[in-house]
Amino acid sequence: HYVDPFIPTECPQLTLLDMCSEQFCALAWTPTYRNEWLLKADFRSAYNWHKRGLRYLQATDANKKWILKSPAHAAYLPALFESYPDLQVIHTHRDPMKVIASAANLQFVARQGFSDHQDKLLRADHDTRYVARLTELATAFRASRPDLAPKFCDVAFRDFIANPNAELERIHSYFGRDLPDVSRAAMMDYLENRPRDKHGVHKYSAENYGLTEQEYRPLFAKYQDRFAQYL
Repeated sequence: HYVDPFIPTECPQLTLLDMCSEQFCALAWTPTYRNEWLLKADFRSAYNWHKRGLRYLQATDANKKWILKSPAHAAYLPALFESYPDLQVIHTHRDPMKVIASAANLQFVARQGFSDHQDKLLRADHDTRYVARLTELATAFRASRPDLAPKFCDVAFRDFIANPNAELERIHSYFGRDLPDVSRAAMMDYLENRPRDKHGVHKYSAENYGLTEQEYRPLFAKYQDRFAQYL
């Protein structure tokens, strides 16, 4: 997972300032913090810090438009919309069994740098149930707020990987935004010069973490029913 000061990255680091961040959980094994406190925290304060960070970063360009990315936002959509009323959400979708296998492996590798021992199966179970809870909260929020439907553009992960140019065009059109040729060219150039395997291949499997279809797919039942066409 290549990191560079001048390329896109996720934004939970900004909520670290309020001690409300998934980032802590990616660095250390903190099951009670994440599952018993973080998911129930009032994120309005955290997003106030988030907004302060963005204002600082755009101090020299008041008209900057932000594109933010973090799966963790899914758990706190009410607070996110309260903090950013003009928010527009690109909601990406992928088969949950592939997502949880990828997430379990990512968390396992990330924590290796900070721990001499990891219980792979136990932690994968906790990580998966956390992802399931994020998904459940996002699905429930969208079902409860049909008035916000125009704020969400649903994107199938498989479609974006197969034809990013077409999906970028569709996303901009959905939100009534222009996609200037120079912007399109810059994005496509970035993708072409940063293939998914440029810095190594992310190899993972659900079986390696004891994540069986029978036990874990049912955790995503409501999500799969609602967004089946994108999976």
